[in-house]
This record gives sequence, structure tokens and C-alpha cells, in this order.
Amino acid sequence: MTDRCAVDLSDFFRGDIPADPELGLQELLRAILMRTQFNPGVRHAIGWRGLKQSSAGVEGWTARIRDWAGVFGLHFEGREATPGWYTGNFGLCYFPDPDEELVERCSLLAAARCQRPDYLARVRSFLLHPELMDLFGIGRLFLSVTPEQGSLCLGMESFSAQRVICSEGVRLERDGCLVEIIAPNGRDRDFPAFEVTSGFFDVLAASVTYILGQPPISFTERRFPGWEMVIGQAGESRRSAAKDIWCGHIVLGYGEGLFDALCIPCAGGEQFPTMLIHWIAPQTVPPAYAGRPWWTAHLTQHCKTLDKNALGIDDRPPLILLTGFLGSGKTSFLQHFIEYQTQRSRFVAIIQNEIGAVGLDGKLLDYTVTEIDEGCVCCSLSGSLNRAVRGMLSEFHPDAVIVETTGLANPLNLLEDMSELEDLVRFDCTLTVVDAINIEQTLSEHPLSADQIRAADVLMLNKKDLVSPARLDIVTGRIRQINPHAPLFLTVNGELNPALILDADDRPPRTALDQPLLSRHCSHLHEGLWSKSIRILLPIDRDGFLKAVVQLSPSIFRAKGILEFSDSPQPILFQYVAGRYDISVLPCSPIEDRYLTLIGKGGDLEQAVSAILSVTSPEDS
Repeated sequence: MTDRCAVDLSDFFRGDIPADPELGLQELLRAILMRTQFNPGVRHAIGWRGLKQSSAGVEGWTARIRDWAGVFGLHFEGREATPGWYTGNFGLCYFPDPDEELVERCSLLAAARCQRPDYLARVRSFLLHPELMDLFGIGRLFLSVTPEQGSLCLGMESFSAQRVICSEGVRLERDGCLVEIIAPNGRDRDFPAFEVTSGFFDVLAASVTYILGQPPISFTERRFPGWEMVIGQAGESRRSAAKDIWCGHIVLGYGEGLFDALCIPCAGGEQFPTMLIHWIAPQTVPPAYAGRPWWTAHLTQHCKTLDKNALGIDDRPPLILLTGFLGSGKTSFLQHFIEYQTQRSRFVAIIQNEIGAVGLDGKLLDYTVTEIDEGCVCCSLSGSLNRAVRGMLSEFHPDAVIVETTGLANPLNLLEDMSELEDLVRFDCTLTVVDAINIEQTLSEHPLSADQIRAADVLMLNKKDLVSPARLDIVTGRIRQINPHAPLFLTVNGELNPALILDADDRPPRTALDQPLLSRHCSHLHEGLWSKSIRILLPIDRDGFLKAVVQLSPSIFRAKGILEFSDSPQPILFQYVAGRYDISVLPCSPIEDRYLTLIGKGGDLEQAVSAILSVTSPEDS
């Protein structure tokens, strides 16, 4: 084992927990979960098999881990008062696979819910469905740090069995007869909650050990008398002592803290423990826990499991250059792409650029994003793309890299920079997203949009559902005039199977310089384009705002932002393209900024913005 030494969170965590403990503790858990995903070999060795954020007012995650067929759901429940520590409680759910044997140990209602067609879809957004958390909750985890952040604790609490007894049994009517489903005093639920909770806790604790670079120096397990729930005929419930059920509580301590204050579980109350194991380094680890991954996960970073270079395996992540004019659907594509990769336990790195003072798209994605704000990628990023990619790859180990240009960028200006990265990434393709509704107007007014199509190795004609078949034929023909060779896929809402993009066809390996280069291509600076970002300090009137949107000057062809209407407390995502707008509830409430970015060409800028200013009462950014 190891001697006591303070932990250092600064290597992976930049939050200020004393300033805002609730937010800081959630951010700390997020940093632990995400940092472990950055190295595919490490995350697989530790036991992660998939991870996705599921925000709806509080921090939440769904995860798959080794040896478990179902999906775990983790969500923030609030702070707990612990002297000398900041402590956050996180509820844990387990949603079994519909064909898993554990379904039989759930309640009848939970088992029936597992068989519904929308079950897995609801699991992915479980925070929006409190009834699922009630049915499938199995325990809690807690994360604690000292004010100076030199000590960290991770703990868990759960019952050995979640048991529900039906004193009168359960009978259902079938074909006019009552059929006994559960006999009197039979069990409606008998779920092995502690065993399942421990499975997730092992992987999370191994992640903490790996990130901190040291094993725990303190371990405590306590068990307290448990109980079962008895349901009467009228539905009333009561606790009943059960000799074979106990409530287990485990605490791992890292650093120099006094961990005893964290070793009394809520469920234990004032009872004395029936079992107590207390270990402090450098004592011998208790035999029952000697094989747990907490003790050795920090060694994972110092070893290689496979020398891929020696085997002739190209270990460079593929890089996709994603382009397309404003409002074509690039962000929607990115969201689908990331979800697809997450389900396959792959990590995607995004290097993203925004025109305007505020980067919206990076706030809508689940993964760490390097945003390069102020100016488009072909102007301000020239010569910096190399540093951005190298910097990201030096810290992370993604399975794929996407460089998303702003809608006003010309991808042909970046291809030379791409060629300088061939030692680190495998340039896969340039993917151009085209807006089926507005393509002809865009081509006539913005010559760079033709270069975006011309540069593509793969073309995605988006919003096909919003145009007629005859119109779609005309649009497709126009695209083929510009780029007759690239594969062309028709999509709705930016959804395209990533398998069609990564190594999309049998073309031979290519480099960025295979694409003809011009000395300088047209960009928005030569077209009189402008952008204006408006900070919005207070909730705004919905009807007045939408009326102003309908009356926007034709010179404004793109607008997007995060708003808050006076009749709704939830943040709203607003998107506007060439006279069409869409508003939707944005569940990612940790986004605090409220703003609107307008992008236009020509016209009277002040007059174009004045209508919006009149209903938002903003502070100009």
C-alpha cells in the first residue's frame, strides 16, 4: 500500500467547490467520469462499456459496465451535512435488460415496464421519468472532499435485498376469473441491491484510483440490521424486521483526511453495526476485498497491453472535417454521431469553431469540446488547427476526431493544415452537410457554399422531409453539377449512420493534399457578412419575441441562442434559418448564459437588430 499523501484534484478538475458546493460536486463527478473515458484501453480495463450524460436540471448519467447486461443510472440528489467535508449524494438505479434474469427479482410493475416498447428509450432519459427511478432505484453513492481539496472520499450504501411482501397476495382477472399471481405473504420484489450497487461502485472507485494516481489509504465497511416492506390489502405499507437483510455501507478514503465522520449511513440511524471492517494503510488488505480494482487501477496508466505498431496496426484516430453552410444541420449530425459512438464505448474529440462571441454548439454536446470562438475557422484558426489537434491528442486518446468548421468557412483553406497532422491522425474524409430547403439561395448569394460542396468526400443532403420529391430531384441535380463523385446521402434531422462515413467506401488511403488547392478561396470577410451577439439578462415575453422574429429583416439569414421566456422557467433553444424558426426545451439547465446571436449580410445592421432589442432588453456583448 502507500503512505498518507494529499490528493491533487487540479490535474483534472478546475471547479470551485467552496464557492458553490452543489454545482462543484456535480462537476467533480463529471470530471472523474469523463477523464476515465479519454483512454480507450484504460476505460476498457477498468470496466466501462458505455457512458452518456442525461441532464434534466441535475447531473445524471447512464452507463454500461462489464459483466452487467442492464443500464445503470446515476443522478445527483443533493448535499449532505458532514462536518469538515463537502458531500454530495448520488442516487443509483439499475435498469435490467428485458431478457435478463434479474427482471424476475424486480416488482411486477417494474418487470412489466421492462417489456414496454419505449422502455430503453425512457431509460436513456430516465431523469425525465421519476417513476422509473422509484421502480429501479437500488442505492446511493456519495462523493466528499475537504475544503482545501486535499482529501477525497467515495462511498456507497445499499440493502442486501430490496424485499416487498404482499400480505394478501396479488390476484388479477383473466378470462373472467381471478388468477393468483403472488400467493399471500409472497414476495413481489427481492432484488439483490447491494451486489448490483457494488458492481458499479467497483468501476467508479477504480476510476478514482486511476485518476488520482494512488490507491485508497482507508477502507471501512459497516453493516446494520435491515428490513423488508409489507404491503397490505388496501395498499398500506410498513417496515418489518428481516434477519437475513442488512444495510451495507462502504467508504474509501484518499489523501490525508479524517474519514470517520463519513462512516455513519443514513439508513443505519442510531443502530450499532452488526459487522465492522476498518482498514488503514499500510495494514494488510482484508482478504475478502483483496481483489477489488480500487487497489491497482492507478498502475493501469504505466502499462501497455498491446504494441500495435509492432503488429502493423494503424492506431491513429480517424479525423473528419465537418463543414456546411449556416443552419444546414451540422450540430444535429454531431449529436447523433456522438450518441452512436458512446453506445459502442468510443470517445469522440470535437474541435469546434463558432462565429460570434458565444459558442452555442459546444454547449449542446455531451463531450469535452475545444471551442475556438471569435471569427471563423478559415480566418482566425489558420495555423492554429495544428496546435489545437496536437494539444487535444496529447491529453486525450479519442477514438475519432471531428473538426467542425463554422458555416461561413471554406474547408479548402484547411486541407494544407490537415496534411501536417498525418503523424497523429488518419484523415478520413470531408463531410459536407447541405440544407435541402435553402441550397439554391445559399449558392446564389454565398459562393463559398459551392466550395463546401466541391471539397466534400461525402455529401449529406439534410431536411429531405421538408421538400417535395420533385424539388429534391432538382436539388440533387444541382449538387451533382458541383460535385459529381462524392457519395450523397439524403437525411432527416442530421441523422446518418456513422458507419457510412468512417471508411465510407473502398477508396484507397488518401491525404489532405489529394484535394486540389487554390491559393486563397472566398470567405465571408469578402461578402459583407456580419454577426451580432446579444446578452439577455431577464426572461422575455414569448409572444412579443416570436412576433419580432417573424418580422426580421431578410438580411438576417441565421440566428440561434439560449433564451428564457417569462411563462416558462426552463431554458429554450432557439434556431432560425432563412425565415424558419424552431424552439425547443433545453434540458441542460447548467447552461446559465442567455443570449442570441444574429448572422446576416448587408442591410442596416442596427435596424435589423432593433426589433429584437426592443423585446429582450439586453446588454450588448
